[in-house]
Amino acid sequence: MLSIEKENSRVATTKPLDELFTNVGQKFETETVKHEGYRFDYPLRWLRDPSVTKAVGFRRMKFISEAIHGFPFTVAFEIRYYNKEKRTYEKFEQGKLLQVNLLVNLETTLQAFQEKINDIYLEYAKQYNIDEGEYHLDIIYDRKNATVKINRIEDLGEDVYISTKYNNLAWYRFLRMLNQPAEYPVHPDFYEVENPNGTYENVFDSDAIIVHASFSGAQNSFLCLANDFYEKPTKLYEPPSGSISDFQVWFTTDGRKRIIPLYHVFYLELSSYTTTIERKNMIFYTVEVVGLVAN
Repeated sequence: MLSIEKENSRVATTKPLDELFTNVGQKFETETVKHEGYRFDYPLRWLRDPSVTKAVGFRRMKFISEAIHGFPFTVAFEIRYYNKEKRTYEKFEQGKLLQVNLLVNLETTLQAFQEKINDIYLEYAKQYNIDEGEYHLDIIYDRKNATVKINRIEDLGEDVYISTKYNNLAWYRFLRMLNQPAEYPVHPDFYEVENPNGTYENVFDSDAIIVHASFSGAQNSFLCLANDFYEKPTKLYEPPSGSISDFQVWFTTDGRKRIIPLYHVFYLELSSYTTTIERKNMIFYTVEVVGLVAN
């Protein structure tokens, strides 16, 4: 005899809802971001879900620079030297083209730029016997404090010397690389940048960036490092309580001092988890076995 029984059972399943948060196409006031971070709304469907086991999972953080691979940087060198054949002092200008590579990290880019400029100083000094004055470029990058200090030293001699002027367009691009506010030059082809010296703050370097989020319960609301990625989220955070419907994201290099990317777009991918109850039909089969009894 075969009997069939049916029973309805409820099975809990956890389903993630992936969401992408970005500054692309958004208008954020710099001063507001500086103090409050980037503000985003939680997914409404997830927020309204009555599940008590909701969670926020981190998946990916990606920064993309508006610049592509690099840019040319032209410098006008002026050399005054003594012409032994003519027994007189002469002067000429010559442009040098350098390539700034953005495919490597910022520290490497700045070091390469410094070395190229100093090599040219040395080349002209040897070629034209410039034995008066002091000529070199020093660039100090402080990752923790997000600053770059540029100190170009051109201590001109009385009779012979080397001096430089940077191209306006090249310097505009260089400032943007350092995440500095910069307006496109009126005369991009002119060489009018005579004094690049200074300490530049709010330098954005994706290799040094720490990402924070208001929903994170970690120290300093730490969320991840720049360009982190998890195929399956292993970091899960509690959902908002009460009437909170949004969260904030901000970036630092030391956990405290906030950095605002002026020329980068970012993509933050989160997984919003909810637990749903599904009904499933369970079918049971009962088989009655009748034994044979021998006489």
